[in-house]
Amino acid sequence: MYDAPYQQVAAYARIDEAELARGLLESEGIQVALLDDHVAAMGFGPGGGSVRVLVPAWDAGRATAILADPPPLDAGDDSVTPVPRPASRQRSPVAPAPVPMRIAVGVAVLLAGGVLAALFR
Repeated sequence: MYDAPYQQVAAYARIDEAELARGLLESEGIQVALLDDHVAAMGFGPGGGSVRVLVPAWDAGRATAILADPPPLDAGDDSVTPVPRPASRQRSPVAPAPVPMRIAVGVAVLLAGGVLAALFR
């Protein structure tokens, strides 16, 4: 894959943006290499990390043009339109534990602490 000199055509702060750019360029037949993607995924590097998009030097002009003006989405039969949930059915990403469960865990921790304190007197 890396048999030619590569040139940077874009840099993204987030790895998901770089992956989208890679997918777009690869769909146009351009080989792509992401540089520093592992560093950006961990949040390290300058400014929290940046992912550089590299392509073969002879495809750099075409890749830059594609990224500057991406093609419109195809609304053919295979397109998926997300159906929004009603506001009453929206859930938070991580729901807190119910209050009775939190109380039961707290009581269990207190009892375990009391038992350990009694054993080691």
